[in-house]
Amino acid sequence: MKNSRLVWGSLLALLVFGCGGQAEVQKAAGTPDPLAFLSPGERELIIETNKARVDNGVPELEVNQKCTEFAREQSEDMDTCHYFEHVRPACKTRETTGPVEAESFGERAKRRGFTRSMVSENLFFSTAGTAARAVEGWLNSPGHRKNMLDKNAVSIGVGIVGNYWTQCFTSEDGIPLKN
Repeated sequence: MKNSRLVWGSLLALLVFGCGGQAEVQKAAGTPDPLAFLSPGERELIIETNKARVDNGVPELEVNQKCTEFAREQSEDMDTCHYFEHVRPACKTRETTGPVEAESFGERAKRRGFTRSMVSENLFFSTAGTAARAVEGWLNSPGHRKNMLDKNAVSIGVGIVGNYWTQCFTSEDGIPLKN
């Protein structure tokens, strides 16, 4: 009887402690990922952005789903309507989910519900883009750097569609990103 308890105790310890990654995978599989809405590329862009913030003495950002939807919408619209700027031009090929007429950044932000919070965005276009390259480019541009390192921003959303990358920063709360 003592030996069977010892064997079962050892097996339990092996399953819990000895298989490190396996136990973590099983635990994670039973818990829904609150950040499942992020693509791997989007997750990497947030990780690189947070590295840059920490390297510059600014706290990491949480992930904001509304900001992510805002950023994805902008990247998708630039890809669909073939432009690269913060102001949306009139575009007949745009789906009916958004306005066909031109729309400023402020109008887009208000339509998406950013009425009482700080919000800003960075855009990036590249045919061979990586998250590290995008963050490096933004850091080398004074206006984009200011947005990325803004101490008033507490969360981020990102959208990558085709060659169009968008970052959205806001003072609204988000969900912590666990690497």
